[in-house]
Amino acid sequence: MRTMDKKMICQVAFAPIESVDYLADIKHVIKLIANSNIDHQVGTLSTMISGEKSKIFALLEDIYSVMDSRCGFTMDVKISNLCGQKQQDES
Repeated sequence: MRTMDKKMICQVAFAPIESVDYLADIKHVIKLIANSNIDHQVGTLSTMISGEKSKIFALLEDIYSVMDSRCGFTMDVKISNLCGQKQQDES
């Protein structure tokens, strides 16, 4: 029997620095997040992601690997094991 991975919430802000087309790079990151089938909400400056921690960490690694070959960037990541937990537990 597989045990459920612990849930977490993560805020990601991706900022291309050395980029030929920074908007295309941001849209590509949002597409990677959308294709991950992890709950997310795209905001003006960042995206909130919530779900199993192993899937979120795998997604962050995927974003890094894919975008490393496309542009120079910074990725500000905030991770919490508490924020949003109460809302997730109630649903």
